[in-house]
Amino acid sequence: MSIRTKLHLSITALVLLVSVGANYALCRHAQQSLFQEVRQRLASLAQSVAIQIDASAHNSLSTRKDESTPAYKQIKSVLRKFRDANPDIRYIYTMRPGKRHMVWQFVVDAEEDPELVSHVGDDYEVCDFPELRAGLSRPSADTEITHDKWGNWVSGYAPIRDKAGRAVGIVGADMSVHQLAEEMSLLRSVGITCTGLAALFSIILGAVLSKLFLSPIGPFIKRLNTAARGDLDTLVDDRRKDEIGEVAKTFNNMLSALKYKDKMLSEMNTDYLTGLNNHRYFQERLREEIHIAQGNSGEFALLMLDLDRFKLVNDSFGHMVGDSVLRQVSKALISSTFGKEFIARYGGEEFTIILPNTPASEAVAMAERLRKVIAASDFEASPPFRADDAKAGAQPIRVTVSVGVAIYPRHSREQDGLIMAADIALYQAKHLGRDRVCAYDTTLEEGQADPYQVYAFIQDPTKSAIEALAAAVDARDHYTRNHSENVSKYALMIAERLGLNKSEVELLHKASLLHDVGKIGVPDNVLNKPTTLTQDEMELVRMHPAVGEAIVRDSRNLDATLPAILYHHEYYNGKGYPYGLIGDQIPLLARIISVADAFDALTTDRPYRRAHSIAEALEVLRECSGTQFDPKIVEAFIKGLESSGYGIQDLAA
Repeated sequence: MSIRTKLHLSITALVLLVSVGANYALCRHAQQSLFQEVRQRLASLAQSVAIQIDASAHNSLSTRKDESTPAYKQIKSVLRKFRDANPDIRYIYTMRPGKRHMVWQFVVDAEEDPELVSHVGDDYEVCDFPELRAGLSRPSADTEITHDKWGNWVSGYAPIRDKAGRAVGIVGADMSVHQLAEEMSLLRSVGITCTGLAALFSIILGAVLSKLFLSPIGPFIKRLNTAARGDLDTLVDDRRKDEIGEVAKTFNNMLSALKYKDKMLSEMNTDYLTGLNNHRYFQERLREEIHIAQGNSGEFALLMLDLDRFKLVNDSFGHMVGDSVLRQVSKALISSTFGKEFIARYGGEEFTIILPNTPASEAVAMAERLRKVIAASDFEASPPFRADDAKAGAQPIRVTVSVGVAIYPRHSREQDGLIMAADIALYQAKHLGRDRVCAYDTTLEEGQADPYQVYAFIQDPTKSAIEALAAAVDARDHYTRNHSENVSKYALMIAERLGLNKSEVELLHKASLLHDVGKIGVPDNVLNKPTTLTQDEMELVRMHPAVGEAIVRDSRNLDATLPAILYHHEYYNGKGYPYGLIGDQIPLLARIISVADAFDALTTDRPYRRAHSIAEALEVLRECSGTQFDPKIVEAFIKGLESSGYGIQDLAA
């Protein structure tokens, strides 16, 4: 075999191998990412339906006779509305474990076709569907296409939970693989086209190079290597009017096809409006950064940025202008950083930045720099929001940004806990007047509140979660252990004297346990300072009702507790905080907590004084009755304390 033939065959094989390998890897990754995104969406959709289903109503359905009950019709209505809103979902239903092993039963099926519908109590063998079984404990989705008598599907599942948090069944959502198969087929078609171009290119290139010997080989080999490493932007010179020029054009076409596929992958991770990384990719990158930091015992910073009062921009100038400002802010963030940072749009007008290998001092300095850049920038009102502005030129728009800073692992070792720490710091910045930077300044110690506890509480605010969070917040202050529990006990005693009904008592119990949850954002050195607080430190303490209200507002089914949490430091004479409400403007539950909170504080050692006796504390309450406290509640508290026999010797003194 001649050298020319050997060279021809060698080059052809090499180029084809590299091109096909790179093409296969990109195509495979795109297919896996697409399938994973479908799984996540199905699990999320199933969970969004599950939380709308009344578990007690679901448990009441046991036979076909129950299909005429209001409970069955209500659940079926929820399922149908959801299916109608999501046309790609073919079947949606609820199930629960049956009495036989690996046999579950249908409960409610949204299907309307009498030939296809499943009835209450119909059996379904689940031994071949592990993700369906897993759906009883957590949101899940099939890891591969499943097959049953109804067809081929990819399904998502989520548990239906009762008020105690127990799973009583699942919601299942089935998506036909037809649509998924079409998208997979498109990716395969692009891959086949690229492979064909690669094969054609390798044959032509081998022939040309074997004819011209080694002189033109160098540039092509170099470019192939850079393409294999992922550089698809630089094209080879294709201006020659001979065969080498034609090969170069073919090669560039192949790179363009590969670049198109790479663009498809990039768009999956890119926010459509700003061009920044999107929320999904941010979560993925944060997991990777935590894994890296765990491996080398390192640290990194997370910045949470939120544009202040951005709703006013949208309301005043329109959403098109608002979107334009978001794009300009994104460019300002990119141009003001150094390139190693990971910048993402978290959602709405909120952004996140990951700063690898960055200590707290440098992170705060970077956050302050970005804050100043945004505050000093003039953003164009483009497109013009009024017809006259197109002629005269619209006035520039000025916005400010508040920034929260959290450090891994100092503030939390959990991904969601770290995000919550940055979010709490952002709450601080907002409530201290906006346009400022606040760092989450609480060290993570044994027995104290981890921001992950706040996240877990927001996701599932059970009684035990409320009590655990309150205890962890109290543990941060060496002088107020069991404070929230004591306040709750005194508040319930007042409620009994005032004759509050059962629902009001239950609401008061929750609110009194959570009244100080906002202190999770107050620095340790301020909470435990043995001397008088400065004005700035006092402002940090005084914002804890607003921060607590903001935290609890994100949780489910606790909206009714918010006024009591927000206003429990208002004074009866209007000289309290945060809003200076007066008299009956202050919600009743907040006035009750105010008295209970003050009494426990008076009878507890503080960094700057010893505890008062019970008699001394009651005298203070009497003196402040009508000014700081509601007189009726002070009277009810004193009578309740006397009738309980608590500290009766002290009272007699």
